Amino acid sequence: MQYRILVNITGPPNSGKHYLGKVLAKEEHAPFIEITLSELAKRTTKEIEELSKNIQEVRKGVIFLHHTAEDEETDESTNRFIEELKKNKGLIILVASNKYCSNIKIPVQIKLQLSNSLIYKEILKKYANHLNEKEINVLTKYANTMSINEVIGLCKYVETYWIEHSENKERPPLKLYISMVTNK
Repeated sequence: MQYRILVNITGPPNSGKHYLGKVLAKEEHAPFIEITLSELAKRTTKEIEELSKNIQEVRKGVIFLHHTAEDEETDESTNRFIEELKKNKGLIILVASNKYCSNIKIPVQIKLQLSNSLIYKEILKKYANHLNEKEINVLTKYANTMSINEVIGLCKYVETYWIEHSENKERPPLKLYISMVTNK
């Protein structure tokens, strides 16, 4: 066995699969390489071999293979691609999907059921870091209906809006975030 880790991570949308891969790459000080398997299936054999060769040259990295609902037909090519990736002992290979993939040959399956609240709290701590813990908890309750990308976008938008419309040099207050969530 050459690769370091090979795991299939399953869970509903917004359960933290992508976030987990990015955090792992950051902790490993390694590049995060994302490949959508449906896009891989559209490539020629030569293109796939070239991509595989380029990845083999990476000494250390997190390869995030996103398996979508439309990827049912690609399982054979997926397995061949994974077999090539497995030859690199520096790779952490994560296959992420919304449901269990019985046709992909991966020995370890992890099902994520992280609450969005935990993920959103971490995102808000990063993007609205001036808010205190209590304010983060309040804002998390409002953001629960949003996707992760929408939460990040909200924080960036509020910061920009505050800079453009406020004479106050302090950071945006919690009530502005809440008003933007409720009026989205």
